[in-house]
Amino acid sequence: MLAENSYLPPEERAKRAKRKREELILRGLTPDWFLNQESLCLPPGMRVAVIGAGFAGLSAAWYLAECGVRTTIYEASGSVGGRVRTNRAFVAGKVVEDGAELIGENHPLWGLHVIRFGLKLNELTDDEVSGLNVRTRFVGNDLTKAQKEALDAALQKHFATIGAAGSAIDEVTPWRSPDARAADGISVAAMLDKLLGKEPSLERMWFNFTLSNDNCADVSKQSYLSLLASVSAARMGSDAPGMLGYWYSTETHRCDGGNDILANRLTRQLKDLRIRNVVQRVRIEAAFVPQVRIISAEYDAGGAVLQQRTDDVDYVVLAVPPTVWSVINFDPPFDPAGRAMQHGAAVKFMSRYNTRFWEATKLAPTAKWDELGSVWEGTDSQGPALPIDLTVFSGGPYVLPASAYPGRLATLYPAKSPDGTPTAQHFMDWPNEPFIGTGYAVPGVGEVTTISPNQIAPHAQRLYFAGEQTSPGFFGYMEGALQSGARAARDIVKSAAIRYRYASRCKSGDGRSSDDY
Repeated sequence: MLAENSYLPPEERAKRAKRKREELILRGLTPDWFLNQESLCLPPGMRVAVIGAGFAGLSAAWYLAECGVRTTIYEASGSVGGRVRTNRAFVAGKVVEDGAELIGENHPLWGLHVIRFGLKLNELTDDEVSGLNVRTRFVGNDLTKAQKEALDAALQKHFATIGAAGSAIDEVTPWRSPDARAADGISVAAMLDKLLGKEPSLERMWFNFTLSNDNCADVSKQSYLSLLASVSAARMGSDAPGMLGYWYSTETHRCDGGNDILANRLTRQLKDLRIRNVVQRVRIEAAFVPQVRIISAEYDAGGAVLQQRTDDVDYVVLAVPPTVWSVINFDPPFDPAGRAMQHGAAVKFMSRYNTRFWEATKLAPTAKWDELGSVWEGTDSQGPALPIDLTVFSGGPYVLPASAYPGRLATLYPAKSPDGTPTAQHFMDWPNEPFIGTGYAVPGVGEVTTISPNQIAPHAQRLYFAGEQTSPGFFGYMEGALQSGARAARDIVKSAAIRYRYASRCKSGDGRSSDDY
C-alpha cells in the first residue's frame, strides 16, 4: 500500500464518492431519468436482444427492463457473469474470485448498485498498518524499508504530475480533449522516459511493473491518452488531491459474499435469459419490421444442439469480448478492427493453505514481484477461520505457464513447516477460457482517437456495442463493463423514445412504456 498522507481523509472521500454517483445519474447511466419523466414513450412491444450475460450485458438488460423493454439475453456459457466468477468451492465457507475482484470507492455505478440492491462492500486490509512486511521485489531484490519510503515519496510527486495532465481530459470522450491526438500518439513508456528518464530507477521499475501487470500490456504498447483518461475517470474531485484517485481509490473494496451477487441481482427481473444459447447470425434489414433478426442455437451441458430459434427484435446490444465476435455472422458486416481495442492476457493462480504461515516471519500476504505478478489474500476480510487463499494475478508480459506458479510462489513464501504447503491450487486461464478468450482491453498507441469513437456509435443504426473495452476511463474494470451496458441501453432508449403531446397518457402507472398512444 502506497503512502497516502497527502491524499483525502475517509470522510472527504465518502463525500466525493457520493458526488461521483450523482454525476453519473445526471449522465443518464441509470434508468431514473426515463422513469421520472412523463413526456417520452417507448414503442409498444419494443424488443431488444442482448448478446452476452457478463456485467456489460446484464447492465444493459437490467436498464432496459427497468424502462419496460422486452429484453432477451443470449449467453453461450452455462452461467452469467462473464469474467466475473465467484468460486465458493475452493475454500470451504469462503469465497474467492476467479476473475474480476476489486472495486474502487471511485466506481460510481458499482456504488449505486450497492445502495439499490442492499449489498455490502468490505474494505481491503492494510497489511502495513498491521506491522507486516509488504514486499516489493524488483530484479531479484526486496526493497528495504528505507527504499520503500523513498519510493513512496517520489511516486507521490509523479502521481501529481500525471494527475495535472489528466485533469483536462474528458473521461467520457477523451478523443475530444485538447491535444488528444498527440497524447494518443505516444506510449506510456515514452511518457515515462520524459518524466523519469530511461535509467532503471526504482520509480521507473515500479511504473513499468504496476502499469504493465495491471493493464495487461507492456507500457510500450499502451496509449498515454488511455492512461490519462483512466486518471480522469478515477478522479475524486478536480483539485490536486482529487486527481490522485486513480492511484489511491481504484482498488479499495470487495463485495461481501462475492461479486456474482450483483450479477444475480441484475438478473432477478429478466424474464428471458437464455443460458447455453449461442447467437449464430444477426441480420439487420431496414425493410424488416422489427429490423433485426437473431438466429441462435441452444445447447445442452454436453454440447448437443437442443433447438434453433429465430427472434425478431428492434435493437441488439453486442456485449461479448471482441475475441469471440467471429463466431457470429453479421449482416451487414462491420470491420472488427475498427471497433476493437488491443487486448491483453490475464490469469490468476490460487493456493489454499491451512494456516497463515507467513505471519510467523512477519510477512504480509500482499506482495509485488516482477518475476511473478501481484499477490494478495483472496479470502481477506472473511474472518480468521481457516483455510485461506493466496491469489497471484499476472497480466500481459508477466503471465507465466501454469506450471511455473507453484515454484515461484514457494520462492516468495518459503515453507518453514508442513503448514506452508498448499493443500490445493487452481489456475484460471482467461485467455483460453471458452466464450471469453482474453484477459481484458488496454488501448494501444493511437487507438483512443481512432477506435473509441466507433465503439459508442451503433452499427447500421441498430447494433450497439458494450463491454469494458468500450469504456475509455474504466477499461479492464467491472465498473467499465457496467457503465458500458448502461450507456448502450440509455442510447437505445433515447433513440427509440417518442415524445407524446399528452404527457399524462404517455406512461402507465408503474412508469414503464405503455401501449396507449
